[in-house]
Amino acid sequence: MRVAFLTAVAFAVSISAVGRISRGDAREEMEKLRWNWEAVDDYMNGQTRNVAWLGRAAKVMIIDDSMHVLNKMDGLIFEAKLRNLQPSASPAAVDLAVQEDGKTVRTFPAVYKLDGDDLQICWWFKDDKKPRPTQLEKGEGLRLLVLKRAKEME
Repeated sequence: MRVAFLTAVAFAVSISAVGRISRGDAREEMEKLRWNWEAVDDYMNGQTRNVAWLGRAAKVMIIDDSMHVLNKMDGLIFEAKLRNLQPSASPAAVDLAVQEDGKTVRTFPAVYKLDGDDLQICWWFKDDKKPRPTQLEKGEGLRLLVLKRAKEME
């Protein structure tokens, strides 16, 4: 009985420690993500939209826990809250809670890869009921943003 109790206590302590570590990892990862990012490419349905729509002037701003996607004229295309950041998942995962008038209207499970000054984010852009993508890829129904960290914050 005593062994079972001690085992249960050890398990509870280990779960609590893992929770604290993962929250700490998420905070550290969010700090790395907060910046201005230049859009290198934007794939939708497997097709690039870089030439006709985004161009190199378009950017993504990650401020606090929000991602703002801007067009060439700094007009807001969409805003999403970054929720449930899981940097230790494989691939790393985040939920994009798309906002309108400060309220969440849809939440898209997404995956991302942060590699130094390069960031890629992939999600099913039409269907928020689909499961999280299992990899960063271009394909039917997927949106893949390819970003490069801007040299200086503007």
